[in-house]
Amino acid sequence: MLSNETAPAPTADQTDTTHLLRIIIVVLLVHDFLFLIFGLFLPIAGFHDFRQAQTAISVYWMLHGGSWLTYETPVLGAPWALPFEFPLYHWCVAAVAYLGMPLDGAGRLVSFAFFIGCLWPIKRIFAELNIKDRAYYVTSILFLASPLYIFWGMTFMIETCAVFFGFAWLSLFISFSKKASVALFVLTLLAGTAALLVKATTFPAFAFMGGVYFLFCCWQMVRRGIDRIGVISALAMAVLLLGPFGPAIAWVSYSDAVKLANPVAGVLTSVSLATWNFGTGEQRISQHLWVDVILARTMINVFGLSAFVLGTVAVVMIIWRKGQEYVVAKFVLSLIPEHRGCAAALLIAFLLPFLIFTNLHIVHDYYQTANGVFAIVLLGFLFGESVFSENRTALVTAISVMTVGQLLFFYGYYYDNSRHVSLNRVEIAASARRLVPEDAGIVVIGDDWSSIIPYYAERKALTVPEWLSKDLIQSVIAQPQRFFDNRPIGGVIECRQEGRDSYFAQFKPLLERRKVVAKNGNCELYM
Repeated sequence: MLSNETAPAPTADQTDTTHLLRIIIVVLLVHDFLFLIFGLFLPIAGFHDFRQAQTAISVYWMLHGGSWLTYETPVLGAPWALPFEFPLYHWCVAAVAYLGMPLDGAGRLVSFAFFIGCLWPIKRIFAELNIKDRAYYVTSILFLASPLYIFWGMTFMIETCAVFFGFAWLSLFISFSKKASVALFVLTLLAGTAALLVKATTFPAFAFMGGVYFLFCCWQMVRRGIDRIGVISALAMAVLLLGPFGPAIAWVSYSDAVKLANPVAGVLTSVSLATWNFGTGEQRISQHLWVDVILARTMINVFGLSAFVLGTVAVVMIIWRKGQEYVVAKFVLSLIPEHRGCAAALLIAFLLPFLIFTNLHIVHDYYQTANGVFAIVLLGFLFGESVFSENRTALVTAISVMTVGQLLFFYGYYYDNSRHVSLNRVEIAASARRLVPEDAGIVVIGDDWSSIIPYYAERKALTVPEWLSKDLIQSVIAQPQRFFDNRPIGGVIECRQEGRDSYFAQFKPLLERRKVVAKNGNCELYM
């Protein structure tokens, strides 16, 4: 995995290759920044707007008198606090918004900053492990051109923040193993804790990579001979590896206790959502996971149309090597003998989150921002360390083809679909913001427990999802005021959907005392 040998001086041809790769990186940085600017202040709509608005509304109420720790997500009635992740990303967004930037733009800008910021700890890791600069440049290009990271790296979401702190922890962890200090110990522990607190489902892949490196360091210590300093260093690294889980577990326990105070939110605790988060054994071995989600969806989202090229090349090479009984993993590892262990670890780190949080990865395509980067780094190894390591023309050509394939998919799928979205809920929310008094709340029917309408209405709300118990739904209809504490109910928004007549019919007593004052698409505001 590691090498202490001094790298030979680069040749003129290698220097030219490095310059070309750097130029591609700069072009991609400009491209990504321009895409950010053009969409910076667009309303949240489209892909997973449910999750984006959930984060956005929490930041909004932080800035409007709510707690900055037990933060409010006022969509399931009073009490309004509904914490999931620790609000580190929220604080960053709130700080930018406090300086004057509109909140939608602040959320996207912070997400983008963490996305680009990931290149720094990745570079530190490559340098610490004495991996060629060429491999880092290839990895950076594939990362900056990845459809998955371009799109989700510019949304109002915590994903890139968690990935950044995961890489920061891993880079500091490796640095500590080589030159221990109290300051570095504290920084590493803080980075790991931040990564876990921001999004616990993102960290396991990084913890696995750190664990592999820790075992490698222990093995080296045994080979040299165990001494007092080595034992202390190993113990300190063990604390850095496992210590961040303590605060994360404490936060989950605390956030669950807060949710239980809300009569509606009790079903959203970590215990209640265990099956939803982890999935089932049947899912883990299903064709749907391995073929539809990992191969057909994730690989294309990460590598774009280039995934088809990679797949074709892999099949051809496997057939060519059939006489030697090669399989995919063995073939890949045979290409990078100097870093075989690291390559195997990267492959496992990419697959591990699918096997731990199986259902989440099946349902949500943005969850792969936590582990797609490990596939990118692995390909950076293949391209930069072995396959094209000495062939400038082949390397630049391959990277150019890959980048074009990634960007073509980005514009054909993510960008195109993001331009054709319904703004009905945003517009009816604007009507509520204009007509409903500021100190009043709203009831939302027919939009699950999405935060889109409450966020753009800038009003605290009780959404009524279908998964609520019949008793709670009847209580909402008979005594809606009990869910609003002392806040008056200023209006009811109903977003009707076909095929759900029986669900909507039960709310007739709540609506018949009110009249429609605004309508947008399938959504109506009753006051």
